[in-house]
Amino acid sequence: MKTGFFAGTFDPVHIGHLRAALHIREEAGLDRLFFLPSGSPPNKSGSRIADSSQRLEMLRLAVKPWSFFGVSEFETARTGPSFMCDTVKIMRDHYPDDDLFLLIGSDNLASLDTWKNWQEIFRVVSVISFKKSASDPWRTDHLAGFSEKVILSDAPVLEISSSEIRTRIKTGKSVDLLLPASVQNFINNNQLYLD
Repeated sequence: MKTGFFAGTFDPVHIGHLRAALHIREEAGLDRLFFLPSGSPPNKSGSRIADSSQRLEMLRLAVKPWSFFGVSEFETARTGPSFMCDTVKIMRDHYPDDDLFLLIGSDNLASLDTWKNWQEIFRVVSVISFKKSASDPWRTDHLAGFSEKVILSDAPVLEISSSEIRTRIKTGKSVDLLLPASVQNFINNNQLYLD
């Protein structure tokens, strides 16, 4: 079985995330795809992000229409910084017979060699990367010896960012058609991103 994990903060999950996931699932022939929200992302220390329980609930609402999507708590259930080198080992323990794939944006691919024990990631999973912006360059030259385990996806680029959505909500601007309606209702009901 081919199992994918889409890593990100998802603060909040938006249409761009879902469109990329749907495309990559078909493109890579994944049997199932779990959204993997970060717990305490080391690269965002000092940044204020929504509580993990809120991000998990938004993801559950967003993926509900698709039976092949799920939400993983591999990172949010742990305390302390979430390092992907540790998370992939948990993936392997839970899915010992599966071909495992890690989905990351091209921005994360470009800095992957700065992640803790990044080579260990490639010993467990193949990496699928997609562009978050049309102007993002593809970089694999920094992954010496592992670039053959990187799949560059041609998923359509929807230039939507979670930070832009948070700013729009904070300033009272519309986020219609940027988020699933269920996620937008959750944000409104819980007054997220207003302060």
